[in-house]
Amino acid sequence: MSGALVFGFSYAAGIIAGSADQSGAGSLPFIPVLGPWLAIGQQDFNCSIETTEESIERCQGQIVSQAAIVATYAAAGVAQVLGVATVVRGLISRERLWVREDLAKRGSMRSGVAWTVFPYASSASAGVGIKGTF
Repeated sequence: MSGALVFGFSYAAGIIAGSADQSGAGSLPFIPVLGPWLAIGQQDFNCSIETTEESIERCQGQIVSQAAIVATYAAAGVAQVLGVATVVRGLISRERLWVREDLAKRGSMRSGVAWTVFPYASSASAGVGIKGTF
């Protein structure tokens, strides 16, 4: 389960980075596991520099932005590989895990866990509250 969560969050991070990427590699992060690495390969750190200070600052800002996107792609790529590897290891593992009986029944009514969602209102605020007992 945790491997799937790692993969899911890193896949979402790669897609978000792809939406901020202006290098034309924005659709590559939709490819699981390989997409972030392919998107890194599509980055172009060249920019036209004129002799004005504004042009140099614009180029520096563009390079810093691309470096942040590349760092996000790299982190997402590593996390996707680790997430998939964890899921695959879990699927092929023959290791037996002992689970305590009280933990296995946690989702049942005998566990004593209950959550209640309720609306509330006062003179200062209004909203939704959550109350839990265990």
